[in-house]
Amino acid sequence: MVKLGHFLKGMASRRRASDAILRLTERQPQKATRRRVGVRGGVPYVEETVIPIADVRPGDIIVVNPGEIVPVDGTVSMGQSTVDESLLTGEPSPVLKQRDDPVWAGTKNQDGSFHIRTEKLGADTRLSARIRELQDSGK
Repeated sequence: MVKLGHFLKGMASRRRASDAILRLTERQPQKATRRRVGVRGGVPYVEETVIPIADVRPGDIIVVNPGEIVPVDGTVSMGQSTVDESLLTGEPSPVLKQRDDPVWAGTKNQDGSFHIRTEKLGADTRLSARIRELQDSGK
């Protein structure tokens, strides 16, 4: 009977880990809005382009609007908003993010817009690390 109890507990734990992994992987955006500022022919310009997440590079400025999922790990370079970090940190209340604050891929922007200077992408993000932790714990 004890063996059956341990088996069922292990199954439930793996199922919870699988559910959590699914929720986290659904939080990985496939696109991002990159902002570029420059001068062409002596005329300043601002260009915002929606690009595949695979084309984002460290140092790129990414725009995150209300309701969007943060696509990369980075630092807020402009703007402010509250961000729901609950899937990564367990923090139940949204956290205010403003200039120089870190933000992580997979978190959800609430009400304002901000720009992020990209630092980590793909497998290097905190979101990916959390997914790996859950996969390892479910084995």
